[in-house]
Order: sequence, then structure tokens, then C-alpha cells
Amino acid sequence: GITAICANDDDSNTLLTGSIDKTVKVWDIRVKNPIQQSYKSHLGAVHDITFMPGMLTCFASGSEDGSVRLYDLRMDKEISVFIDKDNNDGINSISFSPSGRVITAATDSRLLKCWDTLFDLDPF
Repeated sequence: GITAICANDDDSNTLLTGSIDKTVKVWDIRVKNPIQQSYKSHLGAVHDITFMPGMLTCFASGSEDGSVRLYDLRMDKEISVFIDKDNNDGINSISFSPSGRVITAATDSRLLKCWDTLFDLDPF
């Protein structure tokens, strides 16, 4: 079943969902067949999903597999993966900074992890 849902603040017709079946789906609620794109890159259930601030085409997902993944709808693919190599606890919640430059994740072990979205580096 669906475990996360997010609407785009700039386009109320576009929704994202994350599921226990490890998928991320992009929906357009104006059309008869609303699922527009589907991604299955996570190795565990998707617990949270969010659009990058001010962007209609970029979003991130967080999963129990310990990864945060960044996607670009224009390219129709995942563009970055953020994982803490020292502690890969499941991700429960994610949030972008107002600029979209930093993404923060809350983990199963009650830690906050932050990554710079421009550089695929270890969390800080």
C-alpha cells in the first residue's frame, strides 16, 4: 500500500506517492490513466517523498533501505543517491532546506542526517 503522498505546491494536479512495494509513482490527476511515471530503485519500502522547493521536476524519496534518492522528471531518472556508509538506518522522514541545496533525513535510530544536493558526499 501507499505509505507517503506529496502534492506539488506549484501544480496541484501532480502528486507523488511512495509505497511499501518500494516504488515511487508520479500521478497526474487530470487524466484517465493517472500514473505517469514509476520508479523502482529503492530496496525497501518508501517512507517519505517530497518535491524540491520551487521545482516542478525534481523530488526526493526516503526509504527503509537507508537511502535518499533524488529524481528529475525531465530526464525521467534518478540523478543522485545519498547513503550514510557508516550507518544505513532506515529513513523515516525527509525535508529540503528552503533553497533545496540541503536535504535532511530522520532515521530509525533517531539521528538527523544532512546532505548537500550538489555534491554526493558523506552526510554532515
